[in-house]
Amino acid sequence: MSETAVTVIEPKNLFVLPEKGQLKRDLQDINEFQNIVHTNLIPDIDYGTIPGTNKPTLYKPGAEKIIKILHLSDRYEIIKCIEDWDKPMFYYMVKCTLTHEASGEVISEGLGSCNSLEDKYRYRWLWPGEVPAGADKSKMVSRKTKKGGLQYRADNDEIFTIVNTLLKMSKKRAMIDASLSAGRLSNMFTQDVEDIKTALEKEDEDVIEGESEELTDDIGNCPECGKPLTTRTGKYGDFIACTGYPKCQYKPPKEKKTPTKDTDTPEKNAVEASQEENNQTDDKPPTDKDFKAVVIDLLNQLEWSGTKFNKWLQDTYKFSDSRSITVGKRQEIINKLQEMISLK
Repeated sequence: MSETAVTVIEPKNLFVLPEKGQLKRDLQDINEFQNIVHTNLIPDIDYGTIPGTNKPTLYKPGAEKIIKILHLSDRYEIIKCIEDWDKPMFYYMVKCTLTHEASGEVISEGLGSCNSLEDKYRYRWLWPGEVPAGADKSKMVSRKTKKGGLQYRADNDEIFTIVNTLLKMSKKRAMIDASLSAGRLSNMFTQDVEDIKTALEKEDEDVIEGESEELTDDIGNCPECGKPLTTRTGKYGDFIACTGYPKCQYKPPKEKKTPTKDTDTPEKNAVEASQEENNQTDDKPPTDKDFKAVVIDLLNQLEWSGTKFNKWLQDTYKFSDSRSITVGKRQEIINKLQEMISLK
């Protein structure tokens, strides 16, 4: 009878720390990469900070820069999809996979989802003249804007027109998630790009539940865009302006005064006309905060990175980057970006 030898395999410790010197070098590499990212990403273009928090939010242009710096390529897969055209209800879950360009090795993966029940897609804001006939405004959620107008919240009955937007937003969120993981940057940034926009919007308006006071003056609607006109106060007194500013640049025609013997003179009227002109431009150009918020939204629509925006600034206006934009050029830059979106 032959004997069978039995080999006993001792269990091994699968978790082995790297050699001390190697561990130190790995940590140094992470710190060095984070410094590179911090140096090359542009505030308010590649990332931004939510008021009241100490951790910036990473934007899509910033995520694209990180992917480029690491020499990665991105691919996307829809892993869950709900498309109910009867309700309607749309939901997408997308996975972003980042692979090394040279080796093809998978470096990281990220998930992102978006659905039509999120507030920014589920509802839309209407000016008083856009509220459907018969609707009880006193029972509608309303908000007053910094520009002096009043808007009412209504269900978005055009959900079908934003299906592609929902899918793109899912893709964007997945890419940001994957890029943060690839760069080990969770201690520098958070990922939800929508949070900062919502926070900034809430700074610009007060949302009022139920009945609210009509804030716009009874002076009619803008003949150019249809939004309510309102009275604003400038350095030289009150003036009429459109609540659609800065997109709408409507100025009501100046009234010509007939000089009287006691009080009015041509010289005095000329001074008042100059003051009136100053009133119309008193809140131009857009403030730093308004300008940054508008530009970020436009760049997202154009799908431009911060690098591409800076190159465009250099080629078109000779500005070295977004921080060197002069105050007088802000509105012109906004108009140019809007024009490019309309031609896209």
